Amino acid sequence: MSPRLQSRSRTAMQFLFGEFPQSLEHLYCSDMAIPEDVVHCPSLTTITVGNNCLNRQNMEPTLQVLCEMVHLTSLSFVSCFQQRIPMIHIPSTDSPDDDSIALSDVQTITFAYITVEDASRILSSLLLPRLSSVIFNNIGMLHRPGRDAIEDIYHPDLQRVIDQGIFLQLSWDEQDLVYHFRALLFDGHCPTWREVDTGSLKASFTFFECDNSADDPNPDPVMPKYPHPLLNFFDTLAQFSFENVRVLNIIAPETFPFSNLPGLATEVLFNMCSSVTTLHLHNLNGTVIWERLAYVEEWGEFLYLCPSLTAMTLNCCEGNGLSLEQLLAVRKGMGHGLRYCEFRDLELSPVGFDLDLLVEYVDELMVF
Repeated sequence: MSPRLQSRSRTAMQFLFGEFPQSLEHLYCSDMAIPEDVVHCPSLTTITVGNNCLNRQNMEPTLQVLCEMVHLTSLSFVSCFQQRIPMIHIPSTDSPDDDSIALSDVQTITFAYITVEDASRILSSLLLPRLSSVIFNNIGMLHRPGRDAIEDIYHPDLQRVIDQGIFLQLSWDEQDLVYHFRALLFDGHCPTWREVDTGSLKASFTFFECDNSADDPNPDPVMPKYPHPLLNFFDTLAQFSFENVRVLNIIAPETFPFSNLPGLATEVLFNMCSSVTTLHLHNLNGTVIWERLAYVEEWGEFLYLCPSLTAMTLNCCEGNGLSLEQLLAVRKGMGHGLRYCEFRDLELSPVGFDLDLLVEYVDELMVF
């Protein structure tokens, strides 16, 4: 652009405001780079980096502008990349030696409608000495078949989000043989197991299958060629540690016949949430779950999964009554008996299985 034309051009801030607004506190940018002259708005404390504002391969110019804003305390990245969610893995180009960009006063960062990997890219580029809160809203988690994704996306601030959650809700539905998964993580207990306190929502995730066919490793001969989608879902979540989760709520679709959790998927899930004290199951066949939770390590010295489990609710579930009885009996015999069980619309086999047999193994049993 010639100097003459450049002198006539105006930035977005100059186009919108005759003079730089001294009292402007919040700015939402979409389909444009963050204007460099926002630094002339002294009261600006909150910026949302919206649709198509960032380039995955060149984020530095935008982050440098944010660095110049001395009063910026809250930052949001909402569907911010010019390229939509990549269905192939794009490795980060950042190296540990890259200079991080310091945002000295930012205390809160929110990520929405981007992938975990993209959030990691952004965080890895920033130095945030005063960061106190990170929030995930509808974050995509990519499953890359046959690959270990932990090393690629790990960032301490990402794990810190997970560590603040104590209530994890997993749900899915199926349409035309395609599964749609969602995970919600809350930093507070819900009022009851039937109600979710959305005010305590800390993170929400959606799940995508990622196509890496061009560089897939040779398939593991021990594993089936196409693992169950639930196993892929739990494997992807297991990129993080959910050690602080105390309540696990699993909701299968009501419109589908009772769902079964495959044995390996069940093991991955309960290893991931090993500190769970309360388990809620909805619309599931619980047989495999009960059998896995009853499993005792070799020599019978300790329980293999979720040794701290003290409460379980079953809502519109079915399963083998003998497996359920074994779970309760084994745990009581090991000194880890369940204190509370609640069963609603429970269908057990064999027909006529007597629920009264379970009373001796539980401190309190409620049947509806």
